Amino acid sequence: MKGFTTLRNLYGTFTRNTATDNLTLGDQLINDGIRALQTKYFGDERSRDITLIINQIFYNLPHDFKQLVGATVSIGTQNYIITEVNSKKEWDRLNEYSYSANQPERMFIFNKQIGFYPEPSEANVVTISYKKRFKDLSNADYVTGTVSATNGDATITGSGTTFTSDMPGRWIRVTSPAGDGEWYQIDSYTSATALELKNTYQGITVAGASYTIAEMPDLPEDFHITPVYGASMVYWTGQKKDEGRYQMYKDLYTNMVDLMEASYGKSKSTSVSLTSPEQTSINPNNFLRY
Repeated sequence: MKGFTTLRNLYGTFTRNTATDNLTLGDQLINDGIRALQTKYFGDERSRDITLIINQIFYNLPHDFKQLVGATVSIGTQNYIITEVNSKKEWDRLNEYSYSANQPERMFIFNKQIGFYPEPSEANVVTISYKKRFKDLSNADYVTGTVSATNGDATITGSGTTFTSDMPGRWIRVTSPAGDGEWYQIDSYTSATALELKNTYQGITVAGASYTIAEMPDLPEDFHITPVYGASMVYWTGQKKDEGRYQMYKDLYTNMVDLMEASYGKSKSTSVSLTSPEQTSINPNNFLRY
């Protein structure tokens, strides 16, 4: 796996230019490349639960919301599909009179909020699926102090460390041969000297070991270098004209994208999909008008 610092350094090596201005340009090009690949192939969909409040129509959208995919409301053991309203005019027409019901049937995105119609009469849970905005990689590798890790335990304990609350989501590797040299994603922050992993540490128990915490692109690790090839291609065709190097990095980039297309272009899963035809359930509850 290749974190932000490694990707940045590779760009400097590939462009033969480690000047600060060029590395800053590389950061932007690499992040743009990661975002494009993530959007096309990987993990740009998320879900979030919204607990309805009686008589409240609008609710704040998640901070990383980009585009709505769909929504359902859970009532008892049944999920009901909510249909999107596509225009403000249609939404205003729906809300011309006040209605309430336990099942919202329509929804509308407006001013960074999502509204539901009819007004909720019960505190049911709506699950929205959405495409997320991606946060740029920007944090350098963190290696200060040492860590201790116990086999089969998810806790990482630091000595001389200053872990921070924004580290969850990044990845940590306890350096081999003391550690197992594998990357583990950080799940939560406890203190400046303690972090919790999403999965338990599988190496031998270690104390006082060196380590690296890195911010990783949300791509399969085999393809982490792909956006660096793309950024280097742009450099050699724009910043420094060199047809040979441009073509070399273009070929490397194209080959990696072709591999991604072959592996992930048709499906996000390696398993067979067994989904049944979509069915929409109808709630028999009547609206209440007041």
